[in-house]
Amino acid sequence: MSTLRVRFALAAALTSFAVVGCSAAADDRDDFETESDSAELAVATLTPGKVSTATLGCAPSCSGTAWIDGCTGKVITYTSCAGQAAYCDKVGTLSEGWYATSGALLTKATCSGLATTNLSRKYAFTGRAGQRVDILVDGLLQRSTPALTGLDTTMKVTRAKSASWSVSNDNSAAPGFIVRNNPAPNAKSSSVLGLVLPTDDTYYVTVSAMAKRQGSIEVLLRNAM
Repeated sequence: MSTLRVRFALAAALTSFAVVGCSAAADDRDDFETESDSAELAVATLTPGKVSTATLGCAPSCSGTAWIDGCTGKVITYTSCAGQAAYCDKVGTLSEGWYATSGALLTKATCSGLATTNLSRKYAFTGRAGQRVDILVDGLLQRSTPALTGLDTTMKVTRAKSASWSVSNDNSAAPGFIVRNNPAPNAKSSSVLGLVLPTDDTYYVTVSAMAKRQGSIEVLLRNAM
């Protein structure tokens, strides 16, 4: 075989190996991810008793002193916004867009469209064997629309050291809670109450929205009473 043919065969083999590697990475994505959001999720830390706010889709997020576009990362407006979240409102009107929970319009946009990025958020916390915890997930969406009092969320709790152990929830069995910013309890919220952790481990909470809706989520980990 000529030197040229050997180089061509080697290049083809390396290319084939790279394609297989990419496929394997895609298959390892979290259950809540889709083909349009298959990159490995960044993991945020859940601190007991502290509300963690995140966005799904292109919902704006608060940096403390500015609102940031959830898809482009660009500043929408500079303002004090600590503790607030964004929600989609005025759907189907000329005023449809993202609003802060203070009521201020952040930016006009077709926010009722489906999300294609940022479909899931992943959190981690360290748990002890026998510890009882509550995990509350509250979504904000179109809060002035009675039929849509909040983003319909799902969540899944997994362990770092076990591929088989998991706990999932779609609609909370006790949906009467408000994490922080919803004006009323969200019937489509997600929660796991009184979960007894089986062992010392790192636990992961993955949250997504049903039907790829966009909006903000508020997540709270607390010790169960």
